[in-house]
Amino acid sequence: ISLAQSNSETFSPEAAQQRAVEALEAGYPQDTRLLTDALLSIDPEDVSALLLSAYASAALGDYERTKVAARRAYRLAHSPSIRYQAARLMAVSHANSERLTLAQIWVRRARVNSPSPMHTAALARDYRQLRQSNGFQFIFDFSITPSSNVNNGSSKDTISLPGLPFELALSPTSQALSGQIAAYSAQMNFRLANSVEVRSVGYFSASGTHVTLSGSALAAAPTANPRDYDQRRYAVGVRTDWRPSWSDQPLQANLEYGQTDYGGQPHTEYWSGSLGSNWLLTDRDLLSAVAKISTATYAVDDIGSRSYGLDLAWQHMLINGSKLTLSAGLQNTLSVSAARDFTRHSVSATFIPNLPTDDYDLSFSYAF
Repeated sequence: ISLAQSNSETFSPEAAQQRAVEALEAGYPQDTRLLTDALLSIDPEDVSALLLSAYASAALGDYERTKVAARRAYRLAHSPSIRYQAARLMAVSHANSERLTLAQIWVRRARVNSPSPMHTAALARDYRQLRQSNGFQFIFDFSITPSSNVNNGSSKDTISLPGLPFELALSPTSQALSGQIAAYSAQMNFRLANSVEVRSVGYFSASGTHVTLSGSALAAAPTANPRDYDQRRYAVGVRTDWRPSWSDQPLQANLEYGQTDYGGQPHTEYWSGSLGSNWLLTDRDLLSAVAKISTATYAVDDIGSRSYGLDLAWQHMLINGSKLTLSAGLQNTLSVSAARDFTRHSVSATFIPNLPTDDYDLSFSYAF
């Protein structure tokens, strides 16, 4: 390799690569990039030269060239060490270009190739910081579960009605049918405000279930359509944490509009809102309260309802680190439809012992 400068020098590729490393370590990234450009003109797939070029470009603040070189190094590399370094450089470049979601993706790719637990822990810290700084967040969840009763049908094949001296036969579609339930949920969060006084996040969510029937269920109920049991829910809303000047505790407010479908047909349309706060009574006791209001209109008869509710919870931390939570709730729903006009009370208690794993708790609830 010959470098045309005022003092011309000629190197072998191996020597040029060594000089590129030394220049980078000595703080001369411009020399490193000059040498790696020469190496890449000979072999565009020289992974070591690509990685050195990416390091040099990052040191020079040229993040577009960093991404070009690091991405190519990541794709060509077979070594986990080089893939880790390339992914880290991609994450740094995207973070400095204010593309935080892409930076999070590359941090995850770096984690897959992490050379040690210490590096993994550092990546976890980087990811948390990116997530906190990112104004956009996407969450997705998917699961498939077998079920012996996908349609909420009866376990019996007959039904008794008051006043009738005999039992009525239930249709096959009214009986329990087996199959699989695929559940999915997706939510996009985007930051609207972020200050000491107000933190506000808007969101859009979609969730639902899709049913498939087993061979035995189709044989027992050949007219059953699994789409009749599908459910979907769409919602858009705003969550706000507000710290007023007259209170030490922030207020949490939520406003949401949504629609639900059942069997492919519109089911309900609703608005809901809530306002709550927490009060630290002692260093071991926390009291929380949430007031809720909602309206719903049902597509089947176009009759609506209004609900008002209040939830209270007291959380106490025991001396041994275990946690006890006592909750009470009241919901009053008003509607011209007698089936939707009701009052509901609920109480519950939850005990979470201080164990090495958080997978155990004891809970009790009662509603009337």
